[in-house]
Amino acid sequence: MNHCGTDKCYFLGCVKNCSIYIDKVFDNIRAVAGNFSDYKIVVFYDTSDDDSLEKLFRLKGTFSNLEIIINTEPTSPYRTYNIAHARNKLLEYMYADGDESYQYFAMVDMDDIFSGKVFPDVLATYLMRDDWDALSFNRAFYYDTWAVSIDPYIYSCWHFGIQSIQYHVMATIRAYMKTTLDAVPKDQLLTCYSAFNGFSIYRRSKFIGCAYDGNVVKTVELIEATIGSQHVLKNELFIGHKNTFYEDDQVQDCEHRHFHFQAIKNNGARIRVSPLTLMGEFTG
Repeated sequence: MNHCGTDKCYFLGCVKNCSIYIDKVFDNIRAVAGNFSDYKIVVFYDTSDDDSLEKLFRLKGTFSNLEIIINTEPTSPYRTYNIAHARNKLLEYMYADGDESYQYFAMVDMDDIFSGKVFPDVLATYLMRDDWDALSFNRAFYYDTWAVSIDPYIYSCWHFGIQSIQYHVMATIRAYMKTTLDAVPKDQLLTCYSAFNGFSIYRRSKFIGCAYDGNVVKTVELIEATIGSQHVLKNELFIGHKNTFYEDDQVQDCEHRHFHFQAIKNNGARIRVSPLTLMGEFTG
């Protein structure tokens, strides 16, 4: 049974070369949005090689609550910088709206990640609880290791000296998240510092003044200011490899990590992961 009540939610997403998935993603947003008394969708579009923009304008005929922001600024050569810019513009739009009756916002991946089957009733159960401020979800394949910060794996999985170590760290974190989440009782939540996994819902009031940032130096400084520099990867396989950067990743970090740590530091936000699955495996 969907929650509805008086809760309202913004659904925010970044679009670049997402044409083949957009229709299904919007169907899924509409299904999940059934948990709210009202909702708005705002997407930030960046220049694409497909007909994503045409599809978005076509969808406005079905979704009268859809707003499209078209990027007019130069892009960075670094992907996470561009995504952080897009997500921040979405937040700016939402907060500028000034309608505080929208207590929640959800950040949604607009590509294949959110194009599989969704289970809206899973979200409904959490809207009646007050033990989280940011909530993401488990799935059969926990793909999104770059966004994860959890004891003992705090730093980015890509910032290790050689590629073989990087992939080993990534696989280790993925296995750790899956095993840990599978062991969490279904009525409880996993505490972490950061996680996303394609969809996360937020209590708006706990993220005021927070921003996404893809710069790894800024994020590491924020992490250490928030929880202390003594937090390092404890697994002996990784000692000595932290922040010995690799190729183009040396300046980048996942933009979600900065956003979540800033909310923890400034607003005491509770970042949690549900052991339940909101969305099935993606198609395509």
